[in-house]
Amino acid sequence: MQNFREADEETRHLLILLAGEQAQKRGYVFFSEVQFISETDLKAIDELWRRYSNNKLGYSVQKKLWQKADKDFTKLFLKLGWMKKLDTEILQHNYRAFPDEFTWELNDETPEGHLPLTNALRGTQLFSNILSHKAFEGEEEQEAENGTKPLSLSNKLLKPNYSF
Repeated sequence: MQNFREADEETRHLLILLAGEQAQKRGYVFFSEVQFISETDLKAIDELWRRYSNNKLGYSVQKKLWQKADKDFTKLFLKLGWMKKLDTEILQHNYRAFPDEFTWELNDETPEGHLPLTNALRGTQLFSNILSHKAFEGEEEQEAENGTKPLSLSNKLLKPNYSF
């Protein structure tokens, strides 16, 4: 069984490392720093998510769903299972509570594209910049290659520290 919660934490950690020194000092990535993450590194992260989820999870999966949702984040977040419909008389949605209301196992109930999580509570700019990154342009060609290129991540990566 894969530990997708740990993989999600590792993805967040990698994005911070790859975004540069300022992101590392602050402990999170500004949307404007996504451009400094190499195409190769983002593709490698995405390939790992797709490989270990049978192509059900990953940023490229999320991008396809975002495009199908006409880049409407509310529609996307509902599709990803990041929001839930409230039991009210008028149609209302709310973000799921982290981490308890998220799915950390891969099964038939896991929404397509559910992971990796990207903090969108402060806005959607970071997530939008990741999905719009040049690493995820021309997905059709990447699918044709089907992951035959070797994975590589920058030599900036350190051993993860899961203490908070």
